Amino acid sequence: MLYGKPAQQMSQFLAEHELDLHPDFREPKDHLSIYLQVLSLWIQHGSEAEGEELARIAAEQSDFLQSALLNWLPKFNERCQAIRVKTQVYPALTDLLLHFVRADQQALVELD
Repeated sequence: MLYGKPAQQMSQFLAEHELDLHPDFREPKDHLSIYLQVLSLWIQHGSEAEGEELARIAAEQSDFLQSALLNWLPKFNERCQAIRVKTQVYPALTDLLLHFVRADQQALVELD
């Protein structure tokens, strides 16, 4: 459902973290690019943190990955791999993204 529960959850998440989208951004708030931007900000913020702050950021990011991406990304990747396309660029990108998210999740768990 377009603009359904995931979009509402992302809207709430963005508000809780005092983040907003550019007014010209016309995609739903649960667009994959938003998730990736949030991860980028966390990675950047986490690279500057130490000790308890780093552990808190890692736990929060890990929870986000699990609840916001890993609950649907594996199935999405499976579907992308099954589609017959002229070039394998998009199936390769979704596979790469899934592997990155899983590796990031594992690294964050190990930090905790």
